[in-house]
Amino acid sequence: MADASNESRREAPEGTGAPADAARSPAARREPKVEEKPTEDAALGTPHEHALATGNTVLLAETVRMGGGRPGERLTYSLAHAAAARLHGWGAHEYHENAPIRITRAAYLAALKAALEPDETGIYWPHAAALSKHAPAGTPDPSKRPKPKANS
Repeated sequence: MADASNESRREAPEGTGAPADAARSPAARREPKVEEKPTEDAALGTPHEHALATGNTVLLAETVRMGGGRPGERLTYSLAHAAAARLHGWGAHEYHENAPIRITRAAYLAALKAALEPDETGIYWPHAAALSKHAPAGTPDPSKRPKPKANS
């Protein structure tokens, strides 16, 4: 007797050479396949993916046992990543949108720099391309940043 959950599912037998788009919906089959190969810099990714790719993670050795657990190692983010996440509202974005923000590698690196280097007045200005609409209240608006004074 066949499993009821698999009765209506049609699968191409192995080794039959069935076309790869046979499993795609009819609407998806009508649309042309456009496979763009974005450059590494232009590809969108989550801050977590960019942190792993750029080495902005830290391996912590945990020695405290909570609730009978075992001590071990835990991967966490670097100081620069944590500061950028707070300044740009990445955690709040993931909470409210139920998905992490997607940004380019260049925007991620600029966000790290923005979170670590205040301007001459001590204000940390977020990078506009990495800023979430769910950033904390009081986060400076990058479009209102004053122009640096030219030295004469």
